[in-house]
Amino acid sequence: DHRAQQLMDLAVRYGTQNGGDVVGIDLAGNEAVTNSKDGWHALFKTAKHKHRLNITVHAGEVPQCGPHSVWDALDGLHASRIGHGYACVRDEALM
Repeated sequence: DHRAQQLMDLAVRYGTQNGGDVVGIDLAGNEAVTNSKDGWHALFKTAKHKHRLNITVHAGEVPQCGPHSVWDALDGLHASRIGHGYACVRDEALM
């Protein structure tokens, strides 16, 4: 989605590496209808490793998504922080 790229570009422009105050980006919304593999992995990898932005992903909130959505947030989206993450309690390795 081009809007996601535009938002990341703004975060970079106003980020701390350019003298600004933006320190990260956040992915929130209905995780049951958002497929993180649809361009999000590459975008967040670039944000984290190239632009040094912190990443928060709201994952593990929707019961039908389960712990795998938290794993995807950590491994695929490079999240340094999980928003909510209730599903973690169903996977001992996440705890």
